[in-house]
Amino acid sequence: MRADVGIVGNRIARVSTTPIKVVDAKRAIDATGLIVAPGFIDLHAHLEPLLQLPSSESAVRQRVTLSLGGPDGGWPWPFGTYLDSADHAELGMNVAYLAGHNTIRKQVMGTENRAPTAAELSRMKGMVAQAMREEGVGLHHGVAEALEIGRRAKIPVVLTHHKPIGRQG
Repeated sequence: MRADVGIVGNRIARVSTTPIKVVDAKRAIDATGLIVAPGFIDLHAHLEPLLQLPSSESAVRQRVTLSLGGPDGGWPWPFGTYLDSADHAELGMNVAYLAGHNTIRKQVMGTENRAPTAAELSRMKGMVAQAMREEGVGLHHGVAEALEIGRRAKIPVVLTHHKPIGRQG
């Protein structure tokens, strides 16, 4: 889509398919023929050092605004404790995690090469359920923000893998 982008401070204030007048602009950049992107999503990030390097400078300098951790089946456990630490770390980018099957299996079965017993499988299912209960936190705010961006930019909004269930306790 070809459009003009208006930025105020460090926020996108307007996206318009009709030219934005530059009368009040402090600076105008002609990006004709270029791609303007507010940030990138890293769908395969190893975020193990995140709490030791919360500014995420390497990713942020590459304009990554969201990283998805746990792509190879590993992730921090216990997850709730980790999220509490991350909330206080003033992270330089947004992060999300997959519920790591390797971490869950190792917590329950160690490195045993066999099928889980019924009790072990039940425990693993409980761990997955516990991790997924975290997903509804901030959901309404996130949806509202996406809809507002779409409304202001006059672009469609697509939400995928959108499946919170139950009530927050």
